[in-house]
Amino acid sequence: MRTTKVKPPVVAFCILTVGAMGAFGQSDRRVAPEVRPDSQIVTDPQDGGRIPPEMWNGARLVEDPSNFTAEGGCAPDCGKLNIECLNPSPEYDNRTFVGRIRNNGSGWCTGWIVASNGTESVIMTNQHCTVGQTVTNFDIQFTRECSTCGGGGLPPLSTFPITGLITQNATLDYALLRVGGDPAATFGIAEVDPSLLTSGQPIYEIHHAGTLPKGYDEGTVGSLSVDACVANEISVVNLVASGGASGSPIFRKDNHCVGAICNCGPPCQDGFGVPMVNIIPNAAPFLAGAGFSFTLCGEGPQDCPGEGNCFEPNGTPGCQDEDCCNAVCAIDPFCCDNQWDQLCADEAQDLCGNAACGPGAGFCCI
Repeated sequence: MRTTKVKPPVVAFCILTVGAMGAFGQSDRRVAPEVRPDSQIVTDPQDGGRIPPEMWNGARLVEDPSNFTAEGGCAPDCGKLNIECLNPSPEYDNRTFVGRIRNNGSGWCTGWIVASNGTESVIMTNQHCTVGQTVTNFDIQFTRECSTCGGGGLPPLSTFPITGLITQNATLDYALLRVGGDPAATFGIAEVDPSLLTSGQPIYEIHHAGTLPKGYDEGTVGSLSVDACVANEISVVNLVASGGASGSPIFRKDNHCVGAICNCGPPCQDGFGVPMVNIIPNAAPFLAGAGFSFTLCGEGPQDCPGEGNCFEPNGTPGCQDEDCCNAVCAIDPFCCDNQWDQLCADEAQDLCGNAACGPGAGFCCI
């Protein structure tokens, strides 16, 4: 019976993560955990944080050009594999929606497509890639990859403008950016998996380490609940941390869905990442408020709106407010796949409602 709203403890993941169901619903649904409040998060390791400054500066402060390997030749940074070495495979197929972000024409970070409305797309990257920057000076390239496993050359580059910022969050180190021209129509959209991960699970990363051509590496989840560059991350084994790789998607090896986002670590060594189980509950309302929604692993886009008040159980899939419906179903697919029950109504109150708006007033409280 679905009578109690269960919220499992937060588990932190690292740069690369591949997750298991963990404490999400073991039977018919998954329930997202609570994210620790800002007051419990250490966001500046240079001022009382847990990671030594030399590790932080080496990989996370990607705006420092000295962190980047000089461009030239067709090979990824840190001795990693060219993505072409994976052709053909599901890993190779996932390369298409991963791109190199540039700032005023210079390599900067990695981003990946998370949503589209048919006119424009949305990418995710790290907050530390956007903070203090004018994001309309950014663009993103999706075809910067070597033509052969051994090197070869670069194909013509497909470049799209970044047109605005939807949201950014320092405590979870993620940002959502609008992209003009809708690259998702050509390169596809990542599926995200907001389920808990476990130590030892196989994972892989597709990245632009050093802002060089697209690279690939694979490894395993290391320690959980690590307070690194932000609280509740994961450590990873054999996955690269490097300037330019910030923002890279970390995929679960078992289902090839994104389980975490790379964010920091010592140059060209094992690093850390923030898990989707922490990010999605925070990001989904902002994405829905902008008219987009995440695609959950294996679910496809949510079918919103449905029928009935979002703040009350209605016995049918979805609810009548499209933005609120998308926000709830992004963290709890049961509400759109099966029925909008009391747990869905409670989640709608958490995500969409407050005293000023009130039930039925629409998704006005992001």
